[in-house]
Amino acid sequence: MKDLTRVMFESDSAIAVDLILKGCPRNHSCEAIITCINRLKTQDWEVSFQHTYRQVNQVANWIASYALTIPMGIHILHIPPPGCISLLWQDNAGVCFSVEFLFSLA
Repeated sequence: MKDLTRVMFESDSAIAVDLILKGCPRNHSCEAIITCINRLKTQDWEVSFQHTYRQVNQVANWIASYALTIPMGIHILHIPPPGCISLLWQDNAGVCFSVEFLFSLA
């Protein structure tokens, strides 16, 4: 992780982003994970946090689903899992989907 200098964290949970940026009450059920995230923020890198709609960020949506299939804990993906490579290519190529288009497909 020594080569990482900038990290952008996107979440489909506006509440999670608010808890990270504005603080988490001591008795909140997510206090432990928010504390871990805040410790990671102090590393020697630039970290930004923002809310994004799940339907707009297909890679984040895929990784969120993938996370449900692996053991709980912190996992650093040094290479993208095979299932999201085509989504990364689409993202790199500038393919975008509007929220309205995605909802009309549902």
